Amino acid sequence: MKKILSILTAVTMLISCSAKKNETAADDAMVFLAFQPLTFQISANITNGTAVSNAMVYFSKSTTTSGKNAKADTSTATSTSTSTSSTEPVFSTSAQTDSSGNITFTLAVGEYTAIITGLDNKSMAFKIKIETSEAGSTNKEGKATVTYADGSVKVVILKITNSMTQPPKAITYVCGYNPKGDTAPPELVSVDVDSKTLDLSSGSGKVKIKAKLAEGDEGTDSAKKASGIKKVVARLFSPKRLSGGGYSAYATLTLNSTSGLYEGDATLTDFVENGVWKVGLISARDNAGNERDYILDKSKSETNYSINGCGQKIDSKIPAPEVTVSGSKPDTEAPVINVGTVSMMSEITGGATQNPISANIDVGTSTATPKEVKITVTVTATDAGGSGNASGVSYIDARLQSYSWWNASSNYLGNAIYIRLDRTAGTNTNGTYVGSAMIRSYSEGNIAGDGLWKLGGMWINDKAGNGKYYSSTDLNKTFTIINASTTATADFYPPELKSVTVDKTDVNFDQTFTVTADVSDIATETTSADQNAASGTTSTSTSTTTTSLSSTVASGVKTVKVVLYSPLKLLDDSLGVSKSMTLTLNTSTNKYEGSMSFLSANNEEGGTWKVAWIEVVDLAGNYRVYKLTEGYNFYTYVKLTRTSGDISNSFIVTNIVPGSITRN
Repeated sequence: MKKILSILTAVTMLISCSAKKNETAADDAMVFLAFQPLTFQISANITNGTAVSNAMVYFSKSTTTSGKNAKADTSTATSTSTSTSSTEPVFSTSAQTDSSGNITFTLAVGEYTAIITGLDNKSMAFKIKIETSEAGSTNKEGKATVTYADGSVKVVILKITNSMTQPPKAITYVCGYNPKGDTAPPELVSVDVDSKTLDLSSGSGKVKIKAKLAEGDEGTDSAKKASGIKKVVARLFSPKRLSGGGYSAYATLTLNSTSGLYEGDATLTDFVENGVWKVGLISARDNAGNERDYILDKSKSETNYSINGCGQKIDSKIPAPEVTVSGSKPDTEAPVINVGTVSMMSEITGGATQNPISANIDVGTSTATPKEVKITVTVTATDAGGSGNASGVSYIDARLQSYSWWNASSNYLGNAIYIRLDRTAGTNTNGTYVGSAMIRSYSEGNIAGDGLWKLGGMWINDKAGNGKYYSSTDLNKTFTIINASTTATADFYPPELKSVTVDKTDVNFDQTFTVTADVSDIATETTSADQNAASGTTSTSTSTTTTSLSSTVASGVKTVKVVLYSPLKLLDDSLGVSKSMTLTLNTSTNKYEGSMSFLSANNEEGGTWKVAWIEVVDLAGNYRVYKLTEGYNFYTYVKLTRTSGDISNSFIVTNIVPGSITRN
């Protein structure tokens, strides 16, 4: 410091000696101020009742930033508020507190909002003003003042000194900081294409997409070793897709060791739109499972990619490259199902076959238990392309609906079964498509009344994104199942979750733990699992049981799948990682179990993970998803209820405690 002051004093004296005699004192002061430091290093301590340890602090010059910009505590039963500010924070620098809440950071002169994101999944804010000393003063240490503090956070400035270095670049902004494991997704640096024009008059062409990516910045912690980039994909958006709808071309990008770029080709065919296309999406994932999408979102920027973080869209400041496409003859019309060719075939397991179906289907003759019949739907479809080149059929879906589903006077939910049809003959511009589904005896079907099923709808789309829907009236195809369940004993309701547990409280890397789910398929609408009055929660359900289903038949549990969320993903679904597995029945305990581990090779995120999703499906195709919903301590789900012919959704809060495991 003394050396710097000596240099500044000498320079000032030299200027004074060579100056003209009529120079004023004000002129001398202006020259002096030019040498005053504009960047300072600040030491501080942050507490919130106790030391705010191992937290990240992000500094933004956006004066409209508040603590509400970052998601707050997800462990309470109160929904998180969102910011009403129209200006997003742009974080120019960041720093990390130590175990005692001490922090050192470098800032230029100005006023900043700081967002603190900590291990407790809470976000807080404070404002700090950095000033130089008064004009003419020889004190170069400056001044740092905390002008605002959010909630109970307390920031004490310990020391401020001038700095000859620029503030370091902020690491990726996340809602909470985790010092254990790889938690930062790969970062996009730039994107380019090999040519700004593409002529499709010869039929097709390729656009080479080249992206520069870097490992996500993990800061300085020794436990934050990057796991390595695993997968990079890109999508080229058509002009219509940029506005919503339209077409996109997919490309997988792989590392070119020579250029150091991730490169891949997106292929366009001469049925697509002419005009200005853009690389609308770059998605990158690392080996730990962290993923980030850089996507063009016109609500945020017409030219730059946006990323999601902490409940908001953030402008990445990275422009998306453009390609002007010409020479194409765009496909302008949806493909067509030839309704007159729609046919249905039935095959009773171990019984009779009808092709086409011309009489009642008696599943009582099935040799299977439960009784079952396979329904096969066949159609022909064409795609002419309208005034342009035909792109060809992309997919056809169909839906079978039982009596109670399509009959508005029924108070039962009914059964709906979806079928994907695949091409078995011809071409994708003129071909035959076939798909099948199994209907079992716990679906509706006893007499002509409640056994009457309909081909309830079909959807067809082409590769250019044009689509069309055909209703049950358009298709006019039905069949009747007899000797299956009656309406009153058919299974219309999904299995129900009773509990989810994990056999260990914490594990180290590569140690196995087991998730157990108690799931029952009792095929009733309201049971003890519909725990609407859980302690500390309030159900928003408005439905009631409309009919007694004490005689319903449970079809049995088919699938139980669980998904675990990492600590950061629990805080913000656009961050962090997830792990999923399908559970299998343990016949000794009659519960569903599955095991997994956190892999050291992937340096997976440390801290407390929770079973965030449980999907249960029965053999009748009924399913339900139990999930952790923001603002609630227990699992929630959506229950379907039919009253006076109308199917309504009810939001249910259970008192089922989430299963959890801590990765040490």
